[in-house]
Amino acid sequence: MADAAGQDGGENLAEQVQETSGSVSQTVPAAETFDFQAQDHLAWPISGNVVLDYSMDGTIYFPTLKQYRYNPAIVISGAVGTPVTAAADGKVTDVSVHAETGTTVTVDLGGGYTAIYGQLKEVPVKEGSVLSAGDLVGYVSEPTKYYSTEGSNLYFALQKDGAPTDPVEYLQ
Repeated sequence: MADAAGQDGGENLAEQVQETSGSVSQTVPAAETFDFQAQDHLAWPISGNVVLDYSMDGTIYFPTLKQYRYNPAIVISGAVGTPVTAAADGKVTDVSVHAETGTTVTVDLGGGYTAIYGQLKEVPVKEGSVLSAGDLVGYVSEPTKYYSTEGSNLYFALQKDGAPTDPVEYLQ
């Protein structure tokens, strides 16, 4: 009987461990979430002059393209190799290469806000990376053919629920 009781106890223990393991994995906190709000501020990702302003109300002149266009971002001058830092806490949702903005990092700030950093090189982050304001996102690269006249720069955009928003209104 001892063997049967021991075996039953062992089976029960195994079941308890399995149930506990299942419970533990279910109670592990979800990934960190972020909640950027309209009253919050962004840190400047690099120091430099804005060479192309945000403009979704009217077109602005793009010297390289020799045409007027809407601009859903700001373009900040910066020397090649200048470190680019996170403007706010967030989670990287995409690292990809685009013809216009080169290597581009997209960061979910929470609250429907997304920050987009373009014209980068030597990007140490990947999809899923969690950033704190001031963390390294990458370095300013040579400009793409879309921004060659403007010189090396950071393309910096902010979106709210997928729509362009003027990042200058949040930068401090």
